[in-house]
Amino acid sequence: MSQQQQRSIYLLAFTCSVFVLRMALPFTLYFLIAGIFLTTVYSFQNVIDTLRSFSVKRYQLFIPFIFTILFFIYPFAFTHPIEMVVIKELLNLILVVVILFLVMSIIKNEDMLSNFISLFAKIFVSIVLFVSILAAIKFWLILKGVQLSFLLHDEKYPYGTSLSFDYNFYTVAIYLAFLLMLWFRFDVFPKKWKALNYIGFALITVNIFYTGSRRGLIILSALLTIQFIISLLQIKQFRLNKGKIIIPMVGVAVFISQIYFLFFSSYEVRMYAGKAIGVYGKPYKKEVTAIAFRYLTLINPTANYKEMYHTMWPKAENDGHQISTPDLPYEKTTYGSRTERWKYGFSIFSNEYSWPQKLFGNGFQYLKKFAIRFKVIQYNPYDYPHSPFISALLYSGIIGLLVILGYFGFSAYYILSNKLYHPVFLCFYGIVGFFSILSGNSYFSIPIFVALTLVPYFIAFLRMNVFDKIDRP
Repeated sequence: MSQQQQRSIYLLAFTCSVFVLRMALPFTLYFLIAGIFLTTVYSFQNVIDTLRSFSVKRYQLFIPFIFTILFFIYPFAFTHPIEMVVIKELLNLILVVVILFLVMSIIKNEDMLSNFISLFAKIFVSIVLFVSILAAIKFWLILKGVQLSFLLHDEKYPYGTSLSFDYNFYTVAIYLAFLLMLWFRFDVFPKKWKALNYIGFALITVNIFYTGSRRGLIILSALLTIQFIISLLQIKQFRLNKGKIIIPMVGVAVFISQIYFLFFSSYEVRMYAGKAIGVYGKPYKKEVTAIAFRYLTLINPTANYKEMYHTMWPKAENDGHQISTPDLPYEKTTYGSRTERWKYGFSIFSNEYSWPQKLFGNGFQYLKKFAIRFKVIQYNPYDYPHSPFISALLYSGIIGLLVILGYFGFSAYYILSNKLYHPVFLCFYGIVGFFSILSGNSYFSIPIFVALTLVPYFIAFLRMNVFDKIDRP
């Protein structure tokens, strides 16, 4: 591999790292555009060669993806005006296609693919470790009552360690680094500083814990428990080297200690023992208390935030925090906001659509209806079902839904046929899918989800067009 190819892969790995982190960090779009520009300029000849070699037959594997794009774009004709959320999704689509094209232009053989994966893992984990340090500092400042002005928007401040208002997808981005350190088996730091790898893993685990993402907490506890049990079984069978159990042990220890810090040093102690341990800073204790509340709702879906807040902080009535429950058209529970939106989506489809609209959709007109129904119209002119499949049914009808299901079916087929069973890939694919099917307006709302479902297509494309003479694993 030439030095120029190596540098192209390095730039591509950096660009893909920023692409994954775009949903987690503010201002990342500028770095992503810069990465795409530099990668394109440095690999310009490869880009030109790929354009010249274009043929429908060669790229026929991507026909399901092309149809998915078409059935997302044609509903624009039925939508006036077009809401900003849909324009953002269109921009997400363009970014994904551009990065896919760069990957196909630069990675031409198996060695380059392996080199890219290794470089991406090291660059991405290194960036996330740096981000985790910043997130820990930000969280510590919250405890001291200090906010960072560049994270403040419309008088809102991100919860806990999250640097983004969408703490769920901040968690998703950080999870990839967590999985790479748990299962990829490489050291970010030199072996003589091996302890720093364990400290880094602990820092990422704390970062995930304090985002306030309930889905993130469930997955974190499940992964650590599974890996810890597997490690214990391997020790029993004398098949485990000592280093492999330290990582899950560190994670479990961090998890248990933070459960104690978040609950027993605050809510439980104050409620049952009446002790006032000054853990949190007064000005922003509401933001920190909300994390404990969100996790408590996993056990008690009808938990009362206001009651919990005033139990923890008996003199909170005059501290400037107005905690109120809006008059919502559904019961305010852990799962109510999602399930009611799904029901309303099916209700629009069943009761308001004509048969042609049921077959081909009615564009994105439903966005305003959701905003009115769920009383967010005073903040946003749109709201959505929080399910890409229900959204597809509404904007492109039954045929559009079948197209996107077919696309996912081929993605799963290529995973099985090409034996893409690496635990990091499969687990991240599942985690992102789990978060994505419960969030966003469309399949293109979450760019990393689009990219992950395209990975099996790309591997199949390489093996059909480049690796023909290489024995498949």
